[in-house]
Amino acid sequence: LLVPVQAPDRDVGVIVLGRPRAGGEFGNEQIDFVEGAAKYVGVAIDNVRLMLDAGARRHDLELVRDSSLDFARSLDMNEVLEAIVVRLLDALGMEACDVYEVDPDDGALKLLVSYEDWGFEDDVAEGRIFALEEFASSALAVSTRRPILINSADDPRLSEMEAEMFRQYGQRTQLSVPLRIRDRVIGLVEVFDNRAARELSPEQIQLANAIARFAALALDKARLYD
Repeated sequence: LLVPVQAPDRDVGVIVLGRPRAGGEFGNEQIDFVEGAAKYVGVAIDNVRLMLDAGARRHDLELVRDSSLDFARSLDMNEVLEAIVVRLLDALGMEACDVYEVDPDDGALKLLVSYEDWGFEDDVAEGRIFALEEFASSALAVSTRRPILINSADDPRLSEMEAEMFRQYGQRTQLSVPLRIRDRVIGLVEVFDNRAARELSPEQIQLANAIARFAALALDKARLYD
């Protein structure tokens, strides 16, 4: 006996009951009972899902709120950059992060800070410059003003140089998030995970994008203050 389990607006599962052939067919009263129970099960499952979704949204909103407050505490560029890195890595459970300043006129990326598992690199203050045209996925994030998720060195959105670096450094997941103020992209954050190729959920990418919006404001304010 197979009975669908339905929430008010969708199917959530199925109840499967079996018994020996010698037991005979299920009676109408038995079928009615199982159908009635399935309705309660469907509503219960949907209620749990709604509660979990609400809890996740509340947690994400708290992360965005705390991030914005954290970014606003300082006008020092180094402190703002460190806060951006720490907040994004904590939110996504990633292990490495680079933050760039974008110069659209020169088509260049200027590395502001780089973080690996062991900490922040000491030599980024010199501001290494990279040609944006050589980093296709980064350029795509800048031009579309949207996050770009890469989880394979064979992704066609990677340039040859990016694919080679992906393999060289053992990267498994890369998320590029533009730092933009209105329609102007002022920077780019790229977070990496070398442990697994992760399919980040739309909610996780949306969370990273929301944090990046406040990060862009804090970065722009610190730059103006400097």
